[in-house]
Amino acid sequence: MATTFEVRIWDIQTRYKVEDGKRKPIRYVVRWMLEPGGRFQRSFKIRAQADSFRSELLTAARQGQAFDVEHGIPSAALRESVNMSWIEFARD
Repeated sequence: MATTFEVRIWDIQTRYKVEDGKRKPIRYVVRWMLEPGGRFQRSFKIRAQADSFRSELLTAARQGQAFDVEHGIPSAALRESVNMSWIEFARD
C-alpha cells in the first residue's frame, strides 16, 4: 500500500442544471490531488455533506496522516472501511 503526505484540496465546486432559464444546483463536488497518485473527486447531492467530507480531508492533512495513493483517502479511513474476516486476513 503506497502512501503520500503531499495532498492539495480545492474548494467545493457546484454543478448546475438550467431549467426555465434559471440555474439550479444539482451536485457539489469535492476535488483533491495527491502528488504521486493523481486527482480524485467525490460528488454529493447536499452541500453540507460535501463540506463535511472536505473538512475530514483537511483535518487528516493537517494532522499529518498519510493518504493512500490508490484510493485517495487517508490511510486511517481506509482501514476503517475495509471489513475482512480473520480467515481472509490469514489467507492474504
